[in-house]
Amino acid sequence: MYKILIVDDNVKFAEFLQMALTNETMEADIVFEPVSALQAIANNNYDLMISDLHLPDINGVQLAKSIRTMKPKIKVIILTGQPTENSELESIYYNVDHYIEKSKSINIIYNYVENLLQRDISNEEQSTLYSKSENILINLTEHSVMKDNEEYDLTPSEFKLLTLFLKNKSITLSRETISQELFGYFDPKSRSIDVHLKNLRSKMSITSISTIHGIGFKWNEE
Repeated sequence: MYKILIVDDNVKFAEFLQMALTNETMEADIVFEPVSALQAIANNNYDLMISDLHLPDINGVQLAKSIRTMKPKIKVIILTGQPTENSELESIYYNVDHYIEKSKSINIIYNYVENLLQRDISNEEQSTLYSKSENILINLTEHSVMKDNEEYDLTPSEFKLLTLFLKNKSITLSRETISQELFGYFDPKSRSIDVHLKNLRSKMSITSISTIHGIGFKWNEE
């Protein structure tokens, strides 16, 4: 469920937008002034803030700047009934995700919101790898590995090796391919790969890696 914060001192418009954005995948809260927005952001994990440009005390872009210091990953959409080149340039400068005129239909605004949130999901999917057969989750951004909800401390080579297998599940990888990925070169006489594999299997109790004699290794995924 996505959480959205709507910041607008126009009560009727805010409530209309809240109703349009509330469904089985999204829920929206409303605040009417910047101070309340800062408090709400501090106390909740919102995925997106939709703010009117013209607010009491500070404008929506300045609010976005302040909020990004608290929650750097939050998405921001600025809505305005009085668009100007200067305010649009300001929104670009402060990395606002979308600057949208309020005259746009609610359907257009909804699609901007949906696409922005879906884009975030795609990025998250690219930053994680998962094996169902071993219940292993790799977070590539945080450089962390979990198995059965337990975190494992892997060496850099072990992490690279596990990542390589989960990116190529059910595919036979040659010794040369693995060696180039781990070390940047291939020495057919070296047994370094075998040592790292043995350590990885032992450390995480992995049974899904099979040896393909004369070729290399394969991750067997259910």
